[in-house]
Amino acid sequence: MESLTGFRHRPAAPRTSLVTATPEGRALGFPGKWGVEARIRPLFTASADGGTVLARYDDDSPAVLLRNGPQGKDVFVGVPQFTPAVVRALARLAGVHLFSDTDACVWAAEGWMSVHAVEDGPLILRTGRTTPVVDALTGKRLGTGPEVKIDIRKGQTRLLRY
Repeated sequence: MESLTGFRHRPAAPRTSLVTATPEGRALGFPGKWGVEARIRPLFTASADGGTVLARYDDDSPAVLLRNGPQGKDVFVGVPQFTPAVVRALARLAGVHLFSDTDACVWAAEGWMSVHAVEDGPLILRTGRTTPVVDALTGKRLGTGPEVKIDIRKGQTRLLRY
């Protein structure tokens, strides 16, 4: 695993597979705790070696670790579950444009955006550019980017042009 990832690994032996975010992990947007309450084997931890521990197992070993690698940021994730907040935090680290900081399903390409709400809105969308945002089905203008707030209800899907 080390030759593939560059991280020195060893087996971890926490009581559960739940992890707790460190202050650095919470600053990036990680939830306080996440993972699986069951005892999962095998689990691995990585040597911190100058990296920043973003989350720890209950035995205090690193569960998520960030370090600067030869080609940018490298992240070790040993916990066997990702939450939407963890995925967003890792995407931000990688410089990915996020259309929303809220749990919502967003598909966007070539000026089209589909948004499915998993909770009641309002929902703030970031188009990444100053452009009108229009409901593609009704033609109603919803606002102008780069940030637009839309009203949406849990279970609703909207098709937008921007």
